[in-house]
Amino acid sequence: MLLQQKSVLWVTATAFLFVLATGWGLLAVSWDAVQRKPLREMNNEETRELFQQPGAADESDPMAEFVSVAMKHLPQLPQVIAWHLQHRRWLLIMIGLVLAAVIAGGVSLRRLEQRLQQPPQRVTRARRRRTAAEQESGPSLPGDRS
Repeated sequence: MLLQQKSVLWVTATAFLFVLATGWGLLAVSWDAVQRKPLREMNNEETRELFQQPGAADESDPMAEFVSVAMKHLPQLPQVIAWHLQHRRWLLIMIGLVLAAVIAGGVSLRRLEQRLQQPPQRVTRARRRRTAAEQESGPSLPGDRS
């Protein structure tokens, strides 16, 4: 398979979307855990119904459960964010910091890419002597030949 080069913008956008989706999943799972009735407060019938549902806790794939909960709570996005602003602000701050780090990394990679695309400047001995002489005597004015 031929490897194609991906642009820095593409890589940054993909990383941003991944962090955003994972962050939403964490928020949704956190909120879902608080909204569920604790097992100790359920009666036998409710407990039996809980474990007879498709995807019961003993059979399900954790990644599938994570994605399922994230998708299930997507329509309740404002309520989830409002709840986290009141009770778990630190989680929102952490997700925001990781997103900011992805953006900062993308900007620095873009600058590096631009710097590497410029042709290298070759420093000759004459140029080194000239810059050393300028530093000793001070800056010279254009047209001043002393």
